[in-house]
Amino acid sequence: MQCRKLRWFAWISGALLTTGLALGCGGKSETQAAVPSSAPGADVPTPAAPARSEEFQLLHNGLLIDGLGGEPIDDGAILIRGQRIAAVSKLADIDLPEDVAVKKTDLRGAAILPGFVDTHVHLLLSGDVDVEEILGTDYAFKVLLAAKHAETSVGAGVTTVRDLLGAPYGLKQAIDSGVVAGPRIQLSISALGPTGGHSDFTLRGSGWDLATLAACPEMPRLVDGADEARKGARALMRAGAGVIKAMATGGTTTPNDDPNFVGLDLDELRAVVKEARNQQVPVAVHAQGLRGVENAIKAGVSSIEHGYGLANSPGAIGAMLDKGIYLVPTLSTAHVSMEGWSEFKRRKRAPLTELQTKSTKHAIRAGVKIAMGTDAGVGPPHGQNLRELQYLVEAGMTPMQAIQAGTKEGAELLGWQEDVGTLEKGKYADIVIAKGNPVEDITLLGNPENILVVIKGGKVVKDRR
Repeated sequence: MQCRKLRWFAWISGALLTTGLALGCGGKSETQAAVPSSAPGADVPTPAAPARSEEFQLLHNGLLIDGLGGEPIDDGAILIRGQRIAAVSKLADIDLPEDVAVKKTDLRGAAILPGFVDTHVHLLLSGDVDVEEILGTDYAFKVLLAAKHAETSVGAGVTTVRDLLGAPYGLKQAIDSGVVAGPRIQLSISALGPTGGHSDFTLRGSGWDLATLAACPEMPRLVDGADEARKGARALMRAGAGVIKAMATGGTTTPNDDPNFVGLDLDELRAVVKEARNQQVPVAVHAQGLRGVENAIKAGVSSIEHGYGLANSPGAIGAMLDKGIYLVPTLSTAHVSMEGWSEFKRRKRAPLTELQTKSTKHAIRAGVKIAMGTDAGVGPPHGQNLRELQYLVEAGMTPMQAIQAGTKEGAELLGWQEDVGTLEKGKYADIVIAKGNPVEDITLLGNPENILVVIKGGKVVKDRR
C-alpha cells in the first residue's frame, strides 16, 4: 500500500511539473509568463519584459541630466538598444547605426533624467495603519492594491524601489515578468523586531495580535536574542529578501513602544548584520531615537532609516561618515496630516517633526551619504514620491544633489549601481522625461503631471505628451 501511495504521488508530481500547474515548482503552461529569478545573495535588478520590437530608439533635443552631478547638457540625446543604453551625449556626438531602423523622438527641450529610486516604500500599505484597515481588508485585495500602487509609482517617475516591509515576493515576480506594470523592486519581505517593540502589534488589555488577525504573512516577525535574530534573517533571505530590515528603536505606529526606546539591541543587530553579509545582503535599520541609532552604527548596517536622534549627536554623524552608512531621512512623513490618527500616534509623532528636519540638515552639512526615501504607504501616498526632492533641498541640498540622492545614491545603496541610477552606456534604459528644468525648480518633479514619459528597460510605460 505504501509503495502504491509513493508511485501515485510521483505520478501526480510529474504531471504537475509537465503541465506547469501553478504550484511555484518550476513548470509553466503555455499561457503562464516566464518569471525571472535571482538568488537573494546576488540580488540584481531583473530585466524588464517584454522586449521591444524596435531595437533602436533615439531620444534627442532634450536637457540631459545624467545623474552624475555635472552641468545639464543642452541638445542631449540617448541612443537605446533593446533594454540598455547604447550611447548618451550631445546629439552631434552620437554615431547612429547604419542600415538599421532607429525610432527617433524629439523631446522639444524637455529634461532627460535617470529613472528615480525610492529607497523606502511600503507598496502593500495605503496610509495610516489602523485597526479597521488591518482587520477589514482581505489579503488578496491588499496585494492587488499593491500592484496598483506599483503602477502609480512608476508613472510618477520611480523606476526602482526598495520595499521595506509588506510587498510579497509574488509582486516582484509579477512586475519582473510583465504581468503588471511597476518599478524594479528590492524586497525586505518583512522586518525583524523585538517583542513589545516596533514590530509588535499586540494590543494591551485584549492581548489581540493585529498582525496575526490580519492573516498577512508579510507582517513583522518578532525575534528575541541573537539566535532568533540570526534565524529570522536566514528565513527572510530564504523567502527572497534582497535587503533585511531590522527595528533598532520603537516607532509611532505600534502601540507598546516609543521612538526613543531601544528595539533590537546591539548583539541582536550584529547577529542580523553578520548573517546578511554572509549572503551579501544589505541591512536597513529603522532607528529614530539616539540609542538605537548608535547601536545600528556600531553594528555596521547599510542604512539608517529616519535617524531623528542624529539631531543632537555630532559623534553619531561622524561615525556614519567613517563607516559610509547611508541616511534615508524620509522627510515626506513630516508633511503628512495627522488628522484621523489615533491619540497614541499623534502623541509620539508630534515632537519628531522638528528633530527630523534638524537631523537631516546636520547630516547633509557634514557630508553623510543621503538616499531618497519617502515611507510611501505609511505616511505620504504613492505617486507623490518625488516631492521628497523638494524637502531635501529645503534641508540644505542643491537641486542637483537632491536629484543624485534620488538616482545615483539610491542605486548605490541598493547595490544596483552597475545597472541603474545614472544615464550611462551599458546601464538599463530607465529614463524619465520631465517638463521644465528641475535644476532651476526642483518642485516640478513632485507633480506627476510634469512627468511626461517614463521608460523602464527600453519600454515606454507612460507617455502623456
